[in-house]
Amino acid sequence: MIIHSINDSTKQVAPIPNADGRSFPTNLVWSPSGRHIAGVIHHDGQTSIVVWESSGKLTATMSAPLLLTKAWPAIWSQDEKGLYLVIGNEGTGQKHRLRTEFLPIK
Repeated sequence: MIIHSINDSTKQVAPIPNADGRSFPTNLVWSPSGRHIAGVIHHDGQTSIVVWESSGKLTATMSAPLLLTKAWPAIWSQDEKGLYLVIGNEGTGQKHRLRTEFLPIK
C-alpha cells in the first residue's frame, strides 16, 4: 500500500499484514494529527484493524469484532488512543441495527 502524507508530498510504502501480495477491501482513515492511519481490512473471511504511522511503519494489528460493518471506516478518538467501530447485525435474521464500540489501540 502506498501512503501519501496529508502534511506534505511524501509517499511511503506500508505493509498490509497477511496479504501475501493479494488485494483486499480496505477502509482507511487518518488520525486527527495526521501521524497515524487506521485500516479496516477484510481478508479470508476475517476482519482486522491495522494501524500504521504516517511513515508506513506498522504499529498495531488487532482482530475486529465479528459483526464489524464493512461499509463504515473506523473513526479515531480525538486523543488518538483508540478507534470507534460501527458494529451491525446484518445476516443474523434480526432487524438491522447499528452501534458503536470503542477499541483501544494497544
